[in-house]
Amino acid sequence: MDSDSLRILAGADHEDAADKRDLWTATLQELQIQTAPPGSPWPLIWAYELASFKAGDRTSGKVLQDAVDYLRGCNYDDEDADEASILWQLWDEIVSTYDPFRTETVIWADIDSYIRSF
Repeated sequence: MDSDSLRILAGADHEDAADKRDLWTATLQELQIQTAPPGSPWPLIWAYELASFKAGDRTSGKVLQDAVDYLRGCNYDDEDADEASILWQLWDEIVSTYDPFRTETVIWADIDSYIRSF
């Protein structure tokens, strides 16, 4: 990606925060990059997780762990993190100390299938 503002930003005086902020905003506009709306970071995290998974850089286990870690980090308060909540339920089945209703192999197959469904 390249734009006039991006080039100026690269050589900007790093002491002037307002200048950098203005150049950053102009760069995003010139490159037609939409910033994430304030609020939940989950949609961006989920997009990254899926892209990394599909590229082969992440396993379904790593995606599962990241979703669980996200929910723990926000104290389970992100109601819009539906994908993470579903993965949490599957995680809960795996780590349950009760006699499992389903085998771990079946649960992992569901996790993999769920992530691939996107």
